Amino acid sequence: MVKYSIGYNHDPAMIKLIEAAKDYLSGFYFPIPASLMGSGRALEQGKNYSKEVDDIIKTCKESNVKSELLLNATCDRGKFSKVVNYVKELVDKGLKSVIVSNPIYIPSLKKLGIEVQCSVNCYVKTVEHAMFLKDLGVDVITIDRDINRDIDLIKKIKEKTGLKIKMLVNEGCLRNCPFRKIHFNMISHFLDTNEFDKRSCITILKKHPEKVFSIPFVRPEDIKHYSFVDYFKLATRTMATGKIGLVLDAYVNEKFSGDLLFLLSTKSLFDYFTDIDNDILSSNNFFENVNKDDLSYCKELLKKAARVNLNFKTDEC
Repeated sequence: MVKYSIGYNHDPAMIKLIEAAKDYLSGFYFPIPASLMGSGRALEQGKNYSKEVDDIIKTCKESNVKSELLLNATCDRGKFSKVVNYVKELVDKGLKSVIVSNPIYIPSLKKLGIEVQCSVNCYVKTVEHAMFLKDLGVDVITIDRDINRDIDLIKKIKEKTGLKIKMLVNEGCLRNCPFRKIHFNMISHFLDTNEFDKRSCITILKKHPEKVFSIPFVRPEDIKHYSFVDYFKLATRTMATGKIGLVLDAYVNEKFSGDLLFLLSTKSLFDYFTDIDNDILSSNNFFENVNKDDLSYCKELLKKAARVNLNFKTDEC
């Protein structure tokens, strides 16, 4: 059975979801306290977050689900020793894994006897990059989403490194987005990105809406093509708890009927598109055709499967 890691949305009710879905979960990821480091999602942490972290680790241990601490900010505050010491405290409590974007942490974290995964925000999409991380001590390579559909390259990275491979399958950011790195830097500082969002990748979608199909998401129906991948990650930290359960269910069953946008995590897609019919994608052999980068196929599929919000406006500079 394929299992998935899901992320904490700062709703304590997620504890019950871990317990209920434990048979389908490989891991549960959650951020380090904001006082030590930023994050890959700008979400407010409650006053009792440290207690929430303890509850998460305890529940994961009891449910046989790997607890995974995120150190995935793309802009570091330089609190190196404090971060490592905090991770050590959590290891003593039962933390099983840590996910890092800054490779400088890897050797020190390995000394703690914990599994180290590289974050999707390391942007690994070459064998050479993956080998550098292996030499530093990484145990799991989370590949850049941009190569999600390049099966031969993913297999090559796995073969050459001998490491376990992880994929993020439901993020809705554009492939090769020119705004991605600066966007995540802003998020790492918990900045309000609303103005940035209106002037960035959404302007590309407005000019080239067919690019929505080049976004490297992997539909539930297409997971079967990745039997060689060790771990699958679902982007869920900005979703409501009830929705996370439904998205997980769709991927576990490798089947989803309805609006594809329901499964994806990126706000700009919801602003620009009203819906995208996943059933029509299936009936048009989506996986086999989209991998050919056939622009005419994507344009025709756009007419058949997607509806655009005609009232949408961008604020271009």
